[in-house]
Amino acid sequence: MATQPSNRSLEFDFATTTTMHGLSRIANSQSKALTTAWAVGTLLCIGVCAWQISLRFVDFFEFKVNTEILIVHNSSLEFPAVTICNFNRYRSSELDEDTEALLPLFAGSMYGSDGNATLEYLANYVNISDLRLILDRLHSKGFTIETFTRDTGFSLNRSMIHCYFNGQTCSEQNFTHVFTIYGNCYTFNGPSQGEHLTQTMAGFGNGLNLVIDVDQYTYTESISGHLEAGIKFLTHSKHEPPLMASQGYAVQPGTKAFASISQIQSFNLPKPWGDCDSDTRLDYYDSYTMSGCTLERLSKVIKNICLCRPIGFPGNETVCDIFSMLRCVDPLIGIAMYILIFTIRS
Repeated sequence: MATQPSNRSLEFDFATTTTMHGLSRIANSQSKALTTAWAVGTLLCIGVCAWQISLRFVDFFEFKVNTEILIVHNSSLEFPAVTICNFNRYRSSELDEDTEALLPLFAGSMYGSDGNATLEYLANYVNISDLRLILDRLHSKGFTIETFTRDTGFSLNRSMIHCYFNGQTCSEQNFTHVFTIYGNCYTFNGPSQGEHLTQTMAGFGNGLNLVIDVDQYTYTESISGHLEAGIKFLTHSKHEPPLMASQGYAVQPGTKAFASISQIQSFNLPKPWGDCDSDTRLDYYDSYTMSGCTLERLSKVIKNICLCRPIGFPGNETVCDIFSMLRCVDPLIGIAMYILIFTIRS
């Protein structure tokens, strides 16, 4: 007996025989109400499934990470760099008649201050034109802000009375000179010191122990300069330049200060999990640090606008003279520093 050809389509056969129960129920339902109900239920389940799958893809491409915090108690730690500065930038005992006459200009130069307002204030008491003549005469003899600051500023050789590290005597030879907003500063265990110092025991008598005479009777700071007296110190990585203007601790004369330290290491992930670019390099520092990046970018901004480089900033450009500092650098540096730090941290 011949088999009768079927009038059912391949789609209908698939729907009635598939193991996807929603389609088979829709195809085999005997009433429109059941067909509609099964169709709505099937489409709803497919929609929920697609939604869940899309969430998984979105979650994957967000490249979320877990932050792991691990506290390790080591038997020894690498000793950090320690930078010390005197709040007084220029000592009265080292000034002659000409440099003493120029002192109001140098003492009035403060990063972030309004140097033009300082000049207007000084014009009420001194003749600015006479100061320009004195400055021109000194320039003809090779006078620069760097040499003036180094020769008349804070001298560790003169001021340091005692220096001990882990019970061993140290001297100014263990320090590296660096210019900051406070003029002459000195870094113990700096980048030029090849030896890696370690600390094995905490407490008094261990670590770095200094006795320093601040020479307060030689202070020349005015109300427009630093009003404090004493020492400012900062502990930091030996590969990181010190930002003394915004970091550090102050110690007043006649007191003893103790500073405990701990080491925090952060490892940032590269893209796409983070914003860290392991290939980023700085022009004037061997290691990439936020302080080094801030100083380099700030130096470039000042170079483009003021056409010079402030003392203590990285670069090979000509160091700014005092009038450039007052009229251009000082007003600019406060705004630029805020913008750069906000940009870097963002």
